[in-house]
Amino acid sequence: MDRFKNIVVIADGHKHDSHALKRALNLAEHNQARLTLLDVIPHLHGNLLLPPKGYSVNELEKMIIKNRKEDLDRIIRELNPGIWINSEVVMGEGFHEIIRSVQEQGFDLVMKSVVPEDRLVSFFFGSTDMHLLRQCPCPVWMIKTENKKNYKRILTAIDISPGHDESVQEVLNLQLLEMAASLALSEFCELHIIHAWQVFSESMMRASRLQLEDAALDSWLSDQKTVIENRQQEFVARFPKVLSRETMEFLTPKSHLIQGSAHKVIPAFAAEHSIDLVVMGTVGRAGVAGLFMGNTAENILNQLNCSVIAVKPKGFISPVK
Repeated sequence: MDRFKNIVVIADGHKHDSHALKRALNLAEHNQARLTLLDVIPHLHGNLLLPPKGYSVNELEKMIIKNRKEDLDRIIRELNPGIWINSEVVMGEGFHEIIRSVQEQGFDLVMKSVVPEDRLVSFFFGSTDMHLLRQCPCPVWMIKTENKKNYKRILTAIDISPGHDESVQEVLNLQLLEMAASLALSEFCELHIIHAWQVFSESMMRASRLQLEDAALDSWLSDQKTVIENRQQEFVARFPKVLSRETMEFLTPKSHLIQGSAHKVIPAFAAEHSIDLVVMGTVGRAGVAGLFMGNTAENILNQLNCSVIAVKPKGFISPVK
């Protein structure tokens, strides 16, 4: 299974950063990965009317970067890690600089804490986090600071509905399964796999003016469910090809097929089963600059109250250059 090998943790000067950093350190040690602590500071240009007498804006920015890097290095020393952790400070617009760092340094995972006083749903919308979820080419792990030290349940949301770009959909589903299984192994926790299905034309078919018999409609709906169940069984049958026998025996993944809208079913399932982490895809198509996130994915994220890893399909092109 693929493991993360080059991880970056985003710092923003608050104590809650340590939650992401500690989890990243554990993951880096487990995967023998490189780890970087990155902070992005806004430019003073345009934000400072006049610099103090005797100093230029460029000099002040260099001093700020130097002081902040010393702060990061102190945080790393206090953590007393068993591996080397690099520290970096850059100036610019938050999500732009983070994505540029991902592109330039080949990070394969971005980890970031969410603000403790905000609910996940309110923090995502319109924030740096949502920009990262939409535009970052590598997986983004948003961590709730009140998380327990160890996760007990990880949920991955797949899409096995018939439709366009099924080859892309299949690759992403297997990518999500591999990632969730790898994390479940490292956390020694349960792995749940969910697909929410619905027949989008059902309400129209049941419209009274069509005058279709209920028995015929019920039979038609049952046939649709059978198609989805068969697709789920086909996907489950691929598990041993993706996950090793030892992984299958240890995790015994639990697959759930639930009827209903994904943006309602998945958050409800996560809450009901006390899910600690949801691993999900966030883009409907690959290789299309400007198509950042599907409405369903965004609606799901806006309702989850747990940590999230958002994954792009292979071939996704970030609009940030």
